Amino acid sequence: MSPISAYSEWDPIEEIIVGIADDAHLPTNDISFNLSVDTQAAKPGHQFTELKLGAISQRVIEETNEDLEQLVVVLEAEDITVRRPQPHADMHTIKPPHWESERYFAYCPRDIFLTVGDTIIETPNMQRSRYFESFC
Repeated sequence: MSPISAYSEWDPIEEIIVGIADDAHLPTNDISFNLSVDTQAAKPGHQFTELKLGAISQRVIEETNEDLEQLVVVLEAEDITVRRPQPHADMHTIKPPHWESERYFAYCPRDIFLTVGDTIIETPNMQRSRYFESFC
C-alpha cells in the first residue's frame, strides 16, 4: 500500500514538505533561469532586474531558515507531519553533456511534484538549475 494519498486539493493537510534555504544560489549565466526571470520582469525597475546572481548571503539564508523553522512549528502544532529536504552541498554545478548551470536550492521542493491519488509524479522544471532538486 502506498503511503501517498491525495484525492483533492481542499482536504486538511496531513503531511507536507517544507524546504530549506541552505547553500542558496541564484544561477549565473543560465538561459533557463534568465528567461523565467525575464518573463516576470516585463518592466524596467522590476525587482527581478535588480537581482544579484550567484551565492545568496549567509545572513539571508539564516533568516530565511529561521522563518521556515517557525512555519514548521506552526504546522506541527496542528498535528501535521513535516518533512524537510536534505541539502546537496556537494552538487554546486549541474552539468549534463550539453549545458551547465549552478544549482538553485531546495527552498520550494513541492514545485516539482504532482500528487494524484497514490502516485507522485516528478514534473519537468523550466529552470535547469532545479533539475535535480528532487534528490534532496
